[in-house]
Amino acid sequence: MRFFRVAVLSCLAVNVAVSGYAQFGLYGAPETVYLSPPGSAPADVSLEPAGNAGLTGLAGQPAALATAAYGQEPSPATPLQSASPVLGAGAVPGPSITHPTTAPKDPYAGETCYESLQGNAAPRGDVCGDFCTTGDSGLWFGSLTALVLGRSEGRRLWTSYASNDQTDQLTNTQDVHMPWAWGGQLQVGRQFCGGCQPWAIVGTFWATQSMDGYNSTINSTIAPYTVSTPLETAYLQFNGENAQDWFDGAEEHRLWRNDQFYDAEINLVRMQSACGCGSPWEAGWSAGFRYFRFQEGLTFGSLRNGGTWGQPDNEAYLSDNITNDLFGFQVGFDLAYRFADHAYFFVAPSFGIYDNDMNTFFQAYLGNGAVGTTPYGAFPVRSNRNDVAFLSQIDLGINWQISQHWGALVGYRVIAVTGVAEADDQFPQYIVDQPEIQHIDNHSSLVLYGAFAGVSYNY
Repeated sequence: MRFFRVAVLSCLAVNVAVSGYAQFGLYGAPETVYLSPPGSAPADVSLEPAGNAGLTGLAGQPAALATAAYGQEPSPATPLQSASPVLGAGAVPGPSITHPTTAPKDPYAGETCYESLQGNAAPRGDVCGDFCTTGDSGLWFGSLTALVLGRSEGRRLWTSYASNDQTDQLTNTQDVHMPWAWGGQLQVGRQFCGGCQPWAIVGTFWATQSMDGYNSTINSTIAPYTVSTPLETAYLQFNGENAQDWFDGAEEHRLWRNDQFYDAEINLVRMQSACGCGSPWEAGWSAGFRYFRFQEGLTFGSLRNGGTWGQPDNEAYLSDNITNDLFGFQVGFDLAYRFADHAYFFVAPSFGIYDNDMNTFFQAYLGNGAVGTTPYGAFPVRSNRNDVAFLSQIDLGINWQISQHWGALVGYRVIAVTGVAEADDQFPQYIVDQPEIQHIDNHSSLVLYGAFAGVSYNY
């Protein structure tokens, strides 16, 4: 069934691919270095063979030579003579002067795909020829990019209120403010030619540091100065004692959250000219496979009334760890506008349909290791579920080709994922409801956003 699901999603993704033009495809790859066009056409010249100093034109001027325009084939060789030659006394007529029969060599002729991709045979301003000819060779490139990303907040799961006053709700899971996290991206690709247009295979991997958040809740305003939880723990027991003894009327509640993100892609990039010669606009498309992992842990801890942290018997915890593994296919394109020599504004969106393989691990335990029990059995609860998910990404920024080999880029990235399971969603209202925990809730959305900057190199 899972193979069938992935196959169907693959067909859907591939059928929505579009085409355009990009010099090297995705913005992270190096751009073609445009060279100045060949020098201006040679000026007309006058030739006077040695030993014929007496050969002059009218009024004593040298004879004019009819020369062909630059880049044009000259007419058959004919003697070039003045209209009415005047020979000086004693002068000896010299040999006839003929125009060269060979046209100037086109400096762009015979270049290979490899030379074109390296910038040695950039297209002329008035002529757009194929980038690829016979004798194709590959061109490797890579980039290293630094990331700094933040994430959107999940739903509000209320965990604490002031004891004896349920209207005084104190804490929910959005109060665990997640910090921005540094990350890195590595991209490696190879360009090649086919059908007289450049292609590339590009592999990309990126990851971030763990995002770790924490929140503490106490009640210092309303007697008896303790905190309780709206989560129902009455039928949960630790060593035969009701869990309410730990979670209600507690000294303190604490929340911990941990998020991790990983991404790996392999894409086929197609480049073809569709914007016209001399146009500053470029566009291209890509299609490939992507794997995205979102892993989250959320722990709700409570300190029993009269206890202190560090006393395992007085600490109780509810914890969920959820993993979303997205496997699927994506399509994308990148649009660039050249606003200066070798400098581009770019926008690069992509979209994919994925199979989300979700796994959850829910625990109820004391600091001393004792596990919670319910009428359904003991914790922990493990569960797995597969469902469809959607992921889209857009990068905006500036790409600057510093030299023939080196480039730099800076920009802003947004990644939006729907159909994901967050840890907040796996906490049931009644903690003893293990069948509800086993049914993974994946109706949430996740947005990652932040900046990136890096360098690229082609060889």
